Amino acid sequence: MTAGDDMVSTATGAAGVIPRASDRKPAMRLEEQVEFSTLGWVKPQIDELLSEARQALETHAEHAGDALSMRSCVQLLHQVLGTLRMVELYGAAELAQEMEHLAQALLDTQTADRDEALGALMRGLVQLPDYLDLIESGHKDLPIVLLPLLNELRAARGAEPDDPSVLFHPDIDRPLPPAAVGARAAYPFADLRQRVTRVRSRFQIQLLAWTQGKQPDFADMLACMDDLRSACFAEAARRLWWVAGGVLEALQQNRLDFHIASLRQQFGHLDRVLHAVQDEGEDACDGEDARELTRALLYAVGEAMPVTGRSQAIVQCFGLDRMVPTAEELEHARAAMSGRNRALLDTVAKAIREDLLRIKEGLDIFLRRDDREPQQLTPQVETLQRVGDTLGVLGLESPARRIAEQRRVIVDIIDRR
Repeated sequence: MTAGDDMVSTATGAAGVIPRASDRKPAMRLEEQVEFSTLGWVKPQIDELLSEARQALETHAEHAGDALSMRSCVQLLHQVLGTLRMVELYGAAELAQEMEHLAQALLDTQTADRDEALGALMRGLVQLPDYLDLIESGHKDLPIVLLPLLNELRAARGAEPDDPSVLFHPDIDRPLPPAAVGARAAYPFADLRQRVTRVRSRFQIQLLAWTQGKQPDFADMLACMDDLRSACFAEAARRLWWVAGGVLEALQQNRLDFHIASLRQQFGHLDRVLHAVQDEGEDACDGEDARELTRALLYAVGEAMPVTGRSQAIVQCFGLDRMVPTAEELEHARAAMSGRNRALLDTVAKAIREDLLRIKEGLDIFLRRDDREPQQLTPQVETLQRVGDTLGVLGLESPARRIAEQRRVIVDIIDRR
């Protein structure tokens, strides 16, 4: 290690290492849309399992020495976890897994404050059904919404809090676009090492300035990433330099704040990967440590909205726009997680059903009439508008869209189109 290595490593510190969720398998890929019908098949079973788990927890809370009920709670949560993973609801599975870990800690009497742990576990058991209701209504699976509760569960068993990027697992093995092209063939190791050493010297000058609280020359750091990509042939290496370049572009355009400590730490981590490339070649970019760094950098790109240029190409390549929630999506999800949506649905569900029944009866009468005129369907349009507005207010976007589609059909009939 050179003197520059010592200087940069000391400045970035151990915190520069990207946290790894070793107890979370399989890797989570959140870009795929959940099939609502699949969740509908298994949700009654999940609801029943969670209800039984709540009863078991209540029994254990009333009888502290009752290990049997706590063991039952652990087993039931394990079944919930398996079911959620089967249907690829990894955000909900993340919550179920933390609940299972805490239940096991309670069973093993490994919690510092039993009452606090019981309360956190009960909150998880109450909020998980709300989260599943949210997804079933057409919302994305957004693990970031669960982060406060996840960290509360972790704290109750003495675990370190999770970083948001730990809940962010895009499929980083997607094919790279032409914009991420590199060398046509792999350089001999000695040549590659010489090229990487030259680039790293430039990179460290800017990184040192960053660690000293000064604003580095992000344009030069971006040029370093492009030089590294052009010198590498392996896809994993080109991907890492390309994504890091996207973060640097966002920093250069002030779409990210360079004062954020985690960003500085990630580029300190990147310097250590560069050192590994000097020793091992391009294969150093395909280890799990480098892959975790790539995910963390992708999370930063996703946060740097709105995206332009290179960042936009990265977002499209990895589908980040479907994984990083907008402020509006977060607001809807947090409202649902507060428990208000379920109570509100219970209040208005009867009125909605009655409106839909009246619409069906009105259509049936219209079809049976011999003297029917399209204008006779006007009341159905007004009722459908009211139902759609109500569903929209509740954040139930998918059924609201279906209602709007049917309303347009009837309007077309009335207008003789």
